[in-house]
Amino acid sequence: AVVARASASHVALVKEPSPLHRTTTAMRNGLLDATADMSGQARGLVPGIAVGDDSRLPVQLDQHFRSTSLTHLTAVSGGHFAIVLTMLTAAAAALHLPRGLRATLIAACAGAFVLLVRPEPSVLRAAAMCAVTLLAIILGRRAASIPALATCTIVLLAGDPWLARSYGFALSCAATAGLVLLTPALTARLTPWIGRTAAFAMAVPWAAQLACGPIVMMFAPGIPTTSIPANLLASPAVAPATLLGLASALISPWCAWGARALAWLASGATWWIAQVATRCANLPGARLPWPGGIGGALLLAGFTAAGLAALLRKPPADGWAAGHPLNLPAHYARSSRQLRETHRAIRARQQAGMTSRRDRRMVTALAACLGVIVLAIGLSLHGAVRGSRAASTPANWQIVMCDVGQGDSLLVRSGSASAVVVDVGPHEPAESGGRSGDAGACLTRLGVTKVDLLVLTHFHADHVGGLAGLLVGRDVERVLVSALPQPSDGAHSVSSLLAAAGIAVEVPQTGLSGTVGGGSDGWAVDWTVVRADGALARPAVPPAPTASTDSDPDSSPHPGAGAACCSTDGLTGDPNDASVALSITSTGPGGKVSLLALGDLEEDGQNALLQALRQARSPLLDGVDVVKIAHHGSASQSSGLAQALHPRLALIGVGARNTYGHPTQEALTLYEEHGATILRTDLCGTGAVVVGGGRLSYACMAR
Repeated sequence: AVVARASASHVALVKEPSPLHRTTTAMRNGLLDATADMSGQARGLVPGIAVGDDSRLPVQLDQHFRSTSLTHLTAVSGGHFAIVLTMLTAAAAALHLPRGLRATLIAACAGAFVLLVRPEPSVLRAAAMCAVTLLAIILGRRAASIPALATCTIVLLAGDPWLARSYGFALSCAATAGLVLLTPALTARLTPWIGRTAAFAMAVPWAAQLACGPIVMMFAPGIPTTSIPANLLASPAVAPATLLGLASALISPWCAWGARALAWLASGATWWIAQVATRCANLPGARLPWPGGIGGALLLAGFTAAGLAALLRKPPADGWAAGHPLNLPAHYARSSRQLRETHRAIRARQQAGMTSRRDRRMVTALAACLGVIVLAIGLSLHGAVRGSRAASTPANWQIVMCDVGQGDSLLVRSGSASAVVVDVGPHEPAESGGRSGDAGACLTRLGVTKVDLLVLTHFHADHVGGLAGLLVGRDVERVLVSALPQPSDGAHSVSSLLAAAGIAVEVPQTGLSGTVGGGSDGWAVDWTVVRADGALARPAVPPAPTASTDSDPDSSPHPGAGAACCSTDGLTGDPNDASVALSITSTGPGGKVSLLALGDLEEDGQNALLQALRQARSPLLDGVDVVKIAHHGSASQSSGLAQALHPRLALIGVGARNTYGHPTQEALTLYEEHGATILRTDLCGTGAVVVGGGRLSYACMAR
């Protein structure tokens, strides 16, 4: 519940930012610009892993990172410092710098790195520990991790006691302690079974998870069973992603094309990390239930302590472990030795001219086995690539909010290759922050070749600009447009395009309804216009009637193909409040879902709609499943309408880093207070709503 709110009427500049702060801010913004037109995972992960900016991480991918305990990759901490400082140390050693100068260089670069990634609690812990270690090196003392961790923790808590309430600081300290104390013991325990290299690689994430588990239970109950394999598989890509992303940020203020090239290379590494997170999170039993709160934390701490005591009490005898069926390194070494001996024997007989039929059969069999293995690996990789592409678009999607930048384009499925489309977004989405192309590209990706109903809520360019792309290669059965042909350039453009395509246009009245789909595939859409022309101020003298090719009594006269769809006729009003609002019920194999699309209705228009719904005793007032929030989440929202609708899911079509401030915190808070989960295209990209088993879910679809 909201306890208090505060607002400011103006902002007073207390102090100008320092040149160093302006430079690091320019680098961070430059990295965001360099990744602006990349895929959803790259837009979120390249800045997240490089400088800790995860503001654009897709919602679904963020959930996968949480499920697999990979969130530390986007929270800059000791691992990032280790990567950066290892490179600096190697460079200083190659230049044969003296110890004092080497420590000074590393300290200066560490300080600059903190300014670039911002002093978050985990960053402060890593930086302070680095400072303590460097001080020990300068004084000629041995660098010990535990004293360094203890010293930096005490100093930081003494300087800022509020860090004691930070989960990030607690997790950073716990993870570091776990790595230092548990990794050597776990490595020694696992080495007889899987070899030292593999044992160390597995011990690192295992130790961190064991140390952090009880703390995580305080705010996110659940045991991530796939965290160790996920961290193992993702680890090879972390260093390239970090270093390439940092290099891109460093040069971005002065070399935009070079920054984009480096960010593109980094996106290859982040693609692998995203694939690992997604696939591991989707495995059965990826997260097991566990009680939360203090009780759950203490319970897990007790189980962890008991398990470690039993595991580390006494290592197995080398002879027993070496002969165990699960000791893979021992079996691999034995098989490799036998294969080498067989190869040497066959080669010796061949050189002596004593090869036999048995030798030839053995070589042929080995070659065939090798070919089968290569073929199996190739088919597996091919299937994985195809599967990752197919998984990005749910096969049973029912509603899709296309990412077209600062604009709207909403699809409701009406058949296996058909849909109802509400608005078509801007003409140039890339310049507005779009990640998935225009509305036409979105429909093509979803396999939509027929538009049963196209509704253009009003004529602003961010709602009608992409009409030309939608018309290419698609059949459009019916078009509804706003009664107010303003702005005139948008209305004229729509008129020309539809006339050239031979498509008739209707200006609907409130109450117009229909049904599309209903075929054997199980898809159907029932739609009703709940608001059409309430914002219009009609002229004193009505215009001459226009010839109509449609006798539908529920719609106003509309021109046939080739006629002008929208003449001003002296009508005036706000184009936003002249938006066509549509109520939709979508039926699919998974069930039904109700949707209310509000166009760009302002607060007055939404209040008028609410009043009309109350007068009509509309079932919409009993609540809807999904609402397309009006006007990209602007501050002009009706609290009464949001309360009456209390949707389960709210969709917002909005461009990343748009200049309008959309979506506003007021709009987000309003719908969240009434129980809605927010799906934003600037964070999620194109989002698909799926219904099944009485549940409503959504997926953020990577580009």
